[in-house]
Amino acid sequence: MDGIASEKPSTRGGSTVSDTSDVNDAMSPVSAEFVLNRDELEPLWRWQLAQSYKIRRGLFFMLGPLIGGVVLLADPGLPSQAHLLGILMLGVAALDVMVFAHLYFRLPARAWKQRPDSGTTKVEVSDQEVRVCTRNSDVVNRWDVYSVTIERDGLYLLRHGKRRVYTIVPKRAQPSEEADLRFRSIVGRHTKTTWTVQAN
Repeated sequence: MDGIASEKPSTRGGSTVSDTSDVNDAMSPVSAEFVLNRDELEPLWRWQLAQSYKIRRGLFFMLGPLIGGVVLLADPGLPSQAHLLGILMLGVAALDVMVFAHLYFRLPARAWKQRPDSGTTKVEVSDQEVRVCTRNSDVVNRWDVYSVTIERDGLYLLRHGKRRVYTIVPKRAQPSEEADLRFRSIVGRHTKTTWTVQAN
């Protein structure tokens, strides 16, 4: 599915995290191991769909025929051809609603069922790089790959440039408030964030 986050964690639940060093040691990486679940991924995918250009365009083409059809049918002085056009426009709007509902509600559920099981995901962040390991891959990215880190619905989303592709780290994977603050501090030094970064 276009725009879906690139990491492919397992369908099994649970999470464990290890903070590899003292909180005050800025040079040491923070390592998190987790398995994303359906309750986390499906809302994320719906949000990504709602943010995409195709969905916004679909809403525009849905509202246009809907308003036009209502206006034509509401005026009894118009000829029958105009009323038929109004009915046609309402039919187009109804079709757009069904397409939107399929994309928003059915497509994420189908994507979840079709996801391959890649086991536990491990994300390690440091001031040098971000490393993402699954059963099937081991990818190391430098920080210039990422443009912004978004905090949403209990997830940290590290966005890859201008693409709608994200490295996902759930907040629940942090074993303590100190570890969470350290993670936020590292990503805040290298990307824009949706929260205020405290100066060191």
